[in-house]
Order: sequence, then C-alpha cells, then structure tokens
Amino acid sequence: MILSTSDFLSGVTKISQDQNAVANFAAYLTANRENSYIKKMFGVTLGQELIDDLAGTPSVPVTAKWQLIFLYFDFDISGYNESCLGLKEILKYLFYNDFVSEQAIINQSMGNGSVRQEATNREGLVKKSTIINNRAAEQIDLLQYYISQHPTNYSNPSGQQFELESAI
Repeated sequence: MILSTSDFLSGVTKISQDQNAVANFAAYLTANRENSYIKKMFGVTLGQELIDDLAGTPSVPVTAKWQLIFLYFDFDISGYNESCLGLKEILKYLFYNDFVSEQAIINQSMGNGSVRQEATNREGLVKKSTIINNRAAEQIDLLQYYISQHPTNYSNPSGQQFELESAI
C-alpha cells in the first residue's frame, strides 16, 4: 500500500488518533480501496500497470514515469506553469474525504467530538470534507490532463471524472 495511518498524523488530512478512531481508520485504509481509487483515476488497465509497478513498504513506484507523478510536480499547459500535488497526496485527500464526510461526529485533533449547543451545525456551511473533495477533484483533473498529454508513457488512459461537491 502507498498510504498508512501515519500519513494522516498531521496537515489538512489529519485524522484523530484516539483509541477508537485509529482502529476504525486502520480497518478503512485497505489495499483494495486504494487500488480502486487508482483504477478510477487512470482506468483499469493503466491503473493496474501502476499498481504492478509499486514496491516496498510503504509502496512507491519503481519506474521513472510513475515516480514523476507520485509526488508534487510541475508541468506546462500552453505556456503556463501548472503544478499537481501528485498521486500520494491525492490518495490522502480521497481517503480523508470518504472517511470523515459522513461521520456523525466532528474529527478534531484531540479526538472525535460532537457539538451539542443550541443553533449549531456540525462543520459549518461548507464542510471541510467538501473542500478536501474539491481539492482532490481539481488535482485529479490536472493529473489526468498531464497523462493525456504524454501518450508514449501512459497509454490508453481511461480514468473517470471526479465531481466537485457543492456546499449547498
């Protein structure tokens, strides 16, 4: 697997590390789910090619073409510089969004908690998980565009489009 629970210890995709959340998240973070995300991004054939190229623990790509898009990278679109966070960060965003978006409790640094005050909403008008999902969708678009522009390295990409979520 590319990701592990330690990838979610800090930053915008931090998952609470109390005794309940760790066990739940470790069970949620599976190779099957990770492989499913990869195949949705690249298509089944190209996604499987990437999965087959992974080695080590945690898994990283061996071939240069996959190493290039694994972490943050810059590229050119019609003379304009663009950047992509890379596959690993995108996977973190996808797992985070799916794990916390339907929780009945708030995922906080000191653990999961529930807000019980008069006239309050769980995460406010725009949920953090919505923002994370939209960042992931934008980064996937960039990654898919880059791959489509390099057909000699990435043959027959057929990934799905990831949709933006609305706050409303």
